[in-house]
Amino acid sequence: MINDQNDKKQEQPEGMGFSFPLGVPMVVYPLLLWGAISWRAMWWGKAFLAVYVVLLALFSYEALSKKEFNDTRKNDPTLNRPTWILNWLLFFVILPLIVLVLFMLRFWRDF
Repeated sequence: MINDQNDKKQEQPEGMGFSFPLGVPMVVYPLLLWGAISWRAMWWGKAFLAVYVVLLALFSYEALSKKEFNDTRKNDPTLNRPTWILNWLLFFVILPLIVLVLFMLRFWRDF
């Protein structure tokens, strides 16, 4: 019985839980926005912008979906719903949306 408890602790070391993919807001969003602004007069500039908006929609779904939360919660029981919603919406939707609006205000005439 004591060995069973030790084995469970060894399966997943402490501190190894769900990690939000922060590379998206720090790398992917800036690259898409740069592509949209750099080639704004051509069709692929609008394609970059469309991918940016689609990612905003997908991450909004991820934040608000109870199914996605429950699937992730199965692997990491320490995760709670308010933290889940706050992290997804803040870093993956709200801040990128603010940046998009600011850039669109600056470059609106060029699109």
